[in-house]
Amino acid sequence: TTIPTSTPTTIPTTTPTTIPTSIPTTIPTTIPTSIPTTTPNASPTTFPASIPTTIPATGPATSPNTGSTTNPSTDTTFAPGTTPKSTIPVSTSITTSCVPLRFLRINLVTAESEEISITWETDNASKQTDFTVTISTVNYQNQFQTENQVAEFTDLKPDVEYQIQISTTSCGQQQTITEKVRTVASVVEVSTRITNKEFTPGLKNESSQEYRDFVKNFTAELAKGLSAEIQALIMDGKVTIFITSIEEGSLKVNVSLTISTNVTVPLSDVKNSIVDSLNNSSAFVIDVENTTISERDSCQPGLDDCSGNG
Repeated sequence: TTIPTSTPTTIPTTTPTTIPTSIPTTIPTTIPTSIPTTTPNASPTTFPASIPTTIPATGPATSPNTGSTTNPSTDTTFAPGTTPKSTIPVSTSITTSCVPLRFLRINLVTAESEEISITWETDNASKQTDFTVTISTVNYQNQFQTENQVAEFTDLKPDVEYQIQISTTSCGQQQTITEKVRTVASVVEVSTRITNKEFTPGLKNESSQEYRDFVKNFTAELAKGLSAEIQALIMDGKVTIFITSIEEGSLKVNVSLTISTNVTVPLSDVKNSIVDSLNNSSAFVIDVENTTISERDSCQPGLDDCSGNG
């Protein structure tokens, strides 16, 4: 075996001794908005400064050097360092069913000769609505609107039955409640027989002209003979004369005089004045033996109550 007898013995004995002593102190103040990134076998990739709004038609990028983040739920590309916003649609429409307000009852607060006060209750006291309030009789009607659940009616007639109706529109539906209330009064009832008039079938028909003419003539004749004080009360609507019925025999007439409880005329004075008027009538001959005069309260049992709750 042959072994070489010489090996290279030359070792470089010099090393670079020059070290740069200056360090650049200038830092660029302009930061580029795109940073080129060089990867082997890949072209430079630019990071966008804003979130792209185009959803790629292909699947998520797989290159680790593309600098993009893929949201797997929407396949939307977002810039690094940004928080993706949810794109799940949220419905803000709320469907609610309208529950109509309903009346519970009418409460009668006061029923006097010339005034009625009421309140009413509903199943939803906090629900604001307008109420239409109507009070009426056959020949009278008064109507008004209010937001409050209370009403007061004045200038009424004594011993008259009034119908009170309250209505409102709730959820497109008409809601109504009705109650009947009679005003209070002192009532003087008169039953008398007229001997110079004959009964006819027309006097039983309140719609006939014969009936209306007799009622007009008899009430005018009776009022004419009353005292001046009572006549003044009739003019003020505090005393009212009603013919309640006309019967055979020859002609029997039943009359009621209703007196407001707000007047101070004693009932005894009223009854005495009626007797005087009948006896002094020039149009009708009265059978005194078949004439009775009595008094009652308009709210007696058997009639529409004037007090308590409706």
